[in-house]
Amino acid sequence: MYKDVLRIDRDRGVLLQVAFDLTRFARALARTGKGADAARILSSAEALRDEIGAGTPLPWLTTLIEDALAAIHAQLDDATFTEAWEQGHTLSADEAVTLALASAPDT
Repeated sequence: MYKDVLRIDRDRGVLLQVAFDLTRFARALARTGKGADAARILSSAEALRDEIGAGTPLPWLTTLIEDALAAIHAQLDDATFTEAWEQGHTLSADEAVTLALASAPDT
C-alpha cells in the first residue's frame, strides 16, 4: 500500500505529501532491517521538507522520525549512518522515490 500511495502522490506532484510518504517508508524499512536505505530515504525526506519550506514537523511526524532514527541507529555505526544520511540529502525527490520503491519488498 505504501508503494501505491507514494506513486500517486509523486504523480500528483504533491511534494509535502511525498516527503511524508518517504518518512513512513523510511520507518518501515528501518523496522525490517534496511537501515542504510532507511537513512538515505529519511534524510531525503528531511531535505525535501526543507526545500519546500515545510517548517517544523508536526508531532505525529516527529514521532515517526524519532522511531525511524532509533531503528536505524540500532543497525548502523556512526560512520555508516553519516555516509548514508549525506547521500540521502543529495537525492532529488524522484531519486528518493525510486530508491524507496526499489527497497520495499514485493508483496
